[in-house]
Amino acid sequence: MLDTKNFIDNLKAQAHLKAQEIIDMANVVRDDAFKMQENEHAEALAKNARAIDDASKQSFSRHSIIAKKEATNIIANAKHIALASIYDLAKQYFISLNDTKYKEFIERLIMAHANNGDTVVIAEKDTKRITTDFIDTCATKARIKLILSIDTHPFDGGIFLQGSKYDKNLTLNALINAVKEDTEAEITKILFG
Repeated sequence: MLDTKNFIDNLKAQAHLKAQEIIDMANVVRDDAFKMQENEHAEALAKNARAIDDASKQSFSRHSIIAKKEATNIIANAKHIALASIYDLAKQYFISLNDTKYKEFIERLIMAHANNGDTVVIAEKDTKRITTDFIDTCATKARIKLILSIDTHPFDGGIFLQGSKYDKNLTLNALINAVKEDTEAEITKILFG
């Protein structure tokens, strides 16, 4: 069975490591830019008179400011990319589950959220592995009646439960977005301090 808390904790740890790797790389780029500017500044001082020396100092100051801004932008962009990729990685994890693990995942969704008489709408790509027999087995375990819809949904996986009073969107997109809403602030704080 999937351990969601450990999975999310592991995902956060991976994201933190990936972000740190990107930050370290950006810091090296920034440091190299500073060193290059210092070297250019030193050469200009050695070759030119005082007037050129003043111009060189002004240039160094401008280039340093630009280099700092560029490094800050590189780091911020890398963090944004890392943040976006965290949730894509989570989605890809579920998409890549083997049939047994994926069925366990779907069964857990049904057991936790289905009501008697619900209609289960599966993803179009799941029609070969989520069958009427599988849904009947889940219904028997949950001691409820379920119907597998002939309609499918276009998302990457997960299910819709259509009930008499309301529907439940348990597609991978909806579940990942719910986790994103719950964790994005914390992950953003980790990445951006």
